[in-house]
Amino acid sequence: MNRYLENFVNLFSEDDATVIKAVQEKKDWMFRKLYLKVRFDKVDDEKIPYPEIFAAMDNALHFETLKGTSKVIKSFNESFRFKTLSEQIKLEKDSFLIELNMNALDDKAYRDLLGNFYPCMPIEELEIVNDGSVLNLLKLPMIGSYGDWVLILGKDQLIRDNYYFPYFKKVIYDKALLNEEEIATIKEIAENHNLPIEEKQSN
Repeated sequence: MNRYLENFVNLFSEDDATVIKAVQEKKDWMFRKLYLKVRFDKVDDEKIPYPEIFAAMDNALHFETLKGTSKVIKSFNESFRFKTLSEQIKLEKDSFLIELNMNALDDKAYRDLLGNFYPCMPIEELEIVNDGSVLNLLKLPMIGSYGDWVLILGKDQLIRDNYYFPYFKKVIYDKALLNEEEIATIKEIAENHNLPIEEKQSN
């Protein structure tokens, strides 16, 4: 078992000392350069049609549900939401990145997020058992690549699936992957939050 998965399992131990040690092991995990992908996706079943864009305008992270109709996915979505962050600059069509200033977190945000911040890893390493336990439900949004991280919060910790996060540092985009209206929106977000803009060029 790798150290990240061992830490995750220990967080759900019935032994208080093991849980406290596991949380202490994570105390510096969030203090790294992380990027938030913001997509111009129109979500028809939400009251706000572009939830990630409007969240970014409000200095917030928009948390997601898992996609699918299986019983375990429904169980996760009944109680939890997640947001994936990355250490890598990965620009895709109709999206841009916001670099997050994780070193600026205040005490409340640190307490809220530290215990709920997990590394992503390949599904083969997660050892998921379809038993409906919280331990295994929370592994589902952890499926991913090393270098990605995920925040998993309870629905009751969010307002309209958003978490206030005034720690944006810089906007990064590639104009070749966006239309003029999207670029204008990105510049508006940057101006509203007084953020520098870095324009990347497609290879």
